[in-house]
Amino acid sequence: MANILNILTPDHTNTTSCCGMMILRHPFIDAIVRQFLKKKFVHPENMLAYQLFGRRPVIINSVWGFDRSRLLPPNFMVTGPLIDLSIDGEALKKVDPELNDWIEEGELKGQKIVYISLGSVCDWQTWEVDALYNGLKNLPVRVIWSLKQIELFKSYEKDPDFWVRKWIPQPELLMHPSLKAGMTHCGFGGAMEFLGHGIPIACFPHFIDQPPNTMQVERMGCGISLFPIKKLILRSNHTYTEVKFNSIGVTETFKKLLDEEEGYKKNAEFFRLKCIAQGGRKLAGDAVEKVFLVGFEDLINEDTMKTHEKSSYCLSTLFILLLIVIVIGALVQ
Repeated sequence: MANILNILTPDHTNTTSCCGMMILRHPFIDAIVRQFLKKKFVHPENMLAYQLFGRRPVIINSVWGFDRSRLLPPNFMVTGPLIDLSIDGEALKKVDPELNDWIEEGELKGQKIVYISLGSVCDWQTWEVDALYNGLKNLPVRVIWSLKQIELFKSYEKDPDFWVRKWIPQPELLMHPSLKAGMTHCGFGGAMEFLGHGIPIACFPHFIDQPPNTMQVERMGCGISLFPIKKLILRSNHTYTEVKFNSIGVTETFKKLLDEEEGYKKNAEFFRLKCIAQGGRKLAGDAVEKVFLVGFEDLINEDTMKTHEKSSYCLSTLFILLLIVIVIGALVQ
């Protein structure tokens, strides 16, 4: 999900975050836009972006390759992730020296380090914890696990190879050079954080943009879904009550991710280079500085904006169709 952030300008002191661009990553929605609006717009896939932010300078913290290429007006700038993408073994030592020592102890034993996180929204189920624990126990790894429902791990809490906490210093951990693979729900932010640090992903998508993000991660060869995603769906649930994978699948998935000959680590590291090359925080900072110095009026095409403003009914229709699809998808699930 490409977050779109309005740049602060002298006459506007609010910053807006929106998910407008990501909707069009879904082929079904994209098809609706192209078919329904093809006579109205030169580049219909940018309709939401124009409608929401057309008269503002915009930073898009995504990377070409993760988001498909498209034509954007000059007031839209793709910068890549706005996070620190450095690899720094000292960062974790400063914020959590105990965890850092535990990682180093595992390395001395020849164990590889794996990190598991589903963010703050997704809810864990007992079957998921059991499958992940038993699957990873079959591998020579040490596992760092961010688990908000930590009571689900009570049966395994004495295992010295699992560091399980409600909160983990994720930014510093992802910088650690010893981290070899991870698991995330593949929300846009999480995927960018992992891949931006060159960490291949075991994907466990739950809702909204996570399934299409997972499919893109697999297409790039940077990760593997823990269960097959045969089609893109607009799912709204934050949990899975039905079993989607087992311990054998977990073992096989992480075994591939940790095997350098499989190429997942290499591909993830190449994606990290793409993120760095995109410009990141420096490019975003330069853009903000430029706006404050000389303004942004010359970047706005008034003729294009007038065309889009006249077609606001199309946007309303699209949102209604999208809402219907989401409701149907939720009922099916």
